[in-house]
Amino acid sequence: DDDDDDDVEAEKKIGSTSSSKKKTKNISSTCTKVKKEEMKRKAIKLNLPRELKSQLVLDWEQITLEPRKLVPLPRSPSIHQIFEQFITSRGGNRDTQKKWREFIDALSLYFNKAISKLLLYRFEKIQFSKLDQAEQHNPITCFGAEHLLRLFAKLPEFLAITDLSPSEISITKSRLSDLFKYLVANRDAFFLSHYQLSESILGKALGKRASSSYS
Repeated sequence: DDDDDDDVEAEKKIGSTSSSKKKTKNISSTCTKVKKEEMKRKAIKLNLPRELKSQLVLDWEQITLEPRKLVPLPRSPSIHQIFEQFITSRGGNRDTQKKWREFIDALSLYFNKAISKLLLYRFEKIQFSKLDQAEQHNPITCFGAEHLLRLFAKLPEFLAITDLSPSEISITKSRLSDLFKYLVANRDAFFLSHYQLSESILGKALGKRASSSYS
């Protein structure tokens, strides 16, 4: 009987040790994953040109400060038109154009998925709801460079949760850098210097209820 009790006690200790090892392994795995994600975020830090950072500040001021304003929609040129002009400006052979097209298609998908949930201030969502269904389904045909910049500000967060390899991240950063330079070179043509009063777009009642924060 004593031998049986010893066997049971030994099994308990082994089980306890095994469970402890599993917990330690899980904690270690989690820490490693967190470290990798942190390293990835640092690796995909985007360096927006000073001119585009200034444009983001201008965008924030016009949207949030009184009297509040909005970007009139639809915008011309739209993001879709800007992207098409950018691809044409790249030149190159068919393979080069194909790679640029794939890159732009991915950016377009990111924007269309993110716009209504992450890139609009609360009262801009009211403006978005007034668009026709076709424009809501494919926002890059309706929004312009102003909202595209907001995507770039959040892009590192999006890319950090992808499965891109270090080499793919490097290529993505290089292509984004070229796109940034293109936007800066065409800043006067692509960006509005003055938005429209929100009340003139949404109506006085909606303008008074407008909130200035993302949601």
